[in-house]
Amino acid sequence: MTAAVEIAPPVRRLFTIAVVLVVVAVVATCNAVEYPSSSSVSSPPAAKLAFDLQPTNAAAGADISPPVIVAVQDGMGNVVTTATSTVTVAVGTNPAHGTLSGTTTVGAIGGFATFVNLIIDSVGTGYTLTAAAAGLTGATSSAFNVTVAH
Repeated sequence: MTAAVEIAPPVRRLFTIAVVLVVVAVVATCNAVEYPSSSSVSSPPAAKLAFDLQPTNAAAGADISPPVIVAVQDGMGNVVTTATSTVTVAVGTNPAHGTLSGTTTVGAIGGFATFVNLIIDSVGTGYTLTAAAAGLTGATSSAFNVTVAH
C-alpha cells in the first residue's frame, strides 16, 4: 500500500531549492579534491631523531636492556620508514665520567636504529644519551641511572 503526500507549492519550491543547493555543494566539494597525478607518493624527508625506546636503568658493566631504539622522523614527528640513516649514540649527561661501549653506531632499518648492546661502566644517577646523524636534528634521551652490579 502506498500513499501520496501532497506538498503545498511554496513548500515544494523551498524543498526543491534545498535539494539543488545540497547537490551543488556536494559536486563543488568533489571537484575541489585534488588527486595525485601518479600512483607513487613520496614520504616527507627525514628531519630529526627521537628516542623511540628510552634507555632504562642498568647495572654498571651490563647491557642496557631492553635495547635503545632511535627513530628517524619527518618534521611532523612521523617515522620515515624508508630512512636508512647512520645513527650514533653517545653519553650526554655524564655524572660519573662513565664510558659508553658496545655498538654505538648503527644504520636505521625501516626508520629505526636499534642499539642492542650498550654498556656504561660507572655507577651514576642521571645519565642521558644523545643521538646524532648527518643532516638531522639530534635528540637527547630521558635520564636513567647506572647502579652497582650484583
